[in-house]
Amino acid sequence: MAGGGGGESNADNPLPLNVVPLIDVIFCLLLFFMCSFHFKQLEGKMEAWLPTDKGMNNNAKPQSDNLTEIRIVLQYDKGEGRVKRLFGRSEYADDEELGKLMKRQFDSNKANSGKEAPVIIQPEADVSWESVVRVMDIARLYELPKMEFSLAKTDFVIPDK
Repeated sequence: MAGGGGGESNADNPLPLNVVPLIDVIFCLLLFFMCSFHFKQLEGKMEAWLPTDKGMNNNAKPQSDNLTEIRIVLQYDKGEGRVKRLFGRSEYADDEELGKLMKRQFDSNKANSGKEAPVIIQPEADVSWESVVRVMDIARLYELPKMEFSLAKTDFVIPDK
């Protein structure tokens, strides 16, 4: 092999191979590809911020505006094996009908109070994420800028220490 001693004759290796320039080129290519590589953004990543004007914050101002909330409740019906999307007490299976209703309520709230009411998505524990993301997609399609998530009603109680 290259540059060897060890008992091989020059007849076995007539042309000595210098691998130092080859290694230099490989390192340069490796450095180039490492610097020019861009990571793909994750598909399931969603940006979310926690509200500062709600919750257990003692400095939070109570909201006195009468905004009609845009709350979409997602319930899994075990008998029918499907997810029910409820706005108020009515069920809306059609995406377009639900989106138009949310947009109409949003525009009404904005016209009456001047504030943008968020879309509140309240899934039950056994509702799939696909159904939740579908409602989020409908809200984005109808250009509703704010979304919040609400906890589903549960029998779970946090035990006292």
